[in-house]
Amino acid sequence: MARLPRIRFGIGSFQELPDIIARHGRHAYLVTGRSSMPDERLAWLTGELRSREVAVVGHARTSAEPGPDTIDRHASAARARRADVVVGIGGGRALDTAKAVAGLAGSGTGVMDHLEGVGRGIAFPGPSLPCIAVPTTAGTGSEVTRNAVVTVRGASGFKRSFRDDRLIAAEALIDPDLLAGA
Repeated sequence: MARLPRIRFGIGSFQELPDIIARHGRHAYLVTGRSSMPDERLAWLTGELRSREVAVVGHARTSAEPGPDTIDRHASAARARRADVVVGIGGGRALDTAKAVAGLAGSGTGVMDHLEGVGRGIAFPGPSLPCIAVPTTAGTGSEVTRNAVVTVRGASGFKRSFRDDRLIAAEALIDPDLLAGA
């Protein structure tokens, strides 16, 4: 049976994120949605992380459903920069990207190795880096699931899942304040 992430819920709980990240690592790779991380929020987070001796070693902004190239590029960057925790902040696209990046950065494999129905059918070897999921929309549930949706557009396109229990976020932080304006 799959585990659930440790779930933190509450108005203003986003303020706890720097401490949560610091408990999981010292080199954070951020994956955010197009509008879920305004500059002032990003500046606050990076400043708070710096004060806890945590470096942001990479930041990916998602604007579309992630494709294999995007996921593999960010996983490779996270691995090369020695990330030890991945943080997803945004809607389902950002959270799915973060979970896939955390899994592949830890394993060193590519997403097409593991996709259902269109991939190479190789079992995910793990490990996965810890992932912290911070949803800023309601409805996808990505913060508590074991899959990351991957999309390729076009005539031979597909929408498939990369699934494994090790892709479940280590922690999910749900702050209703982040849903304002969604």
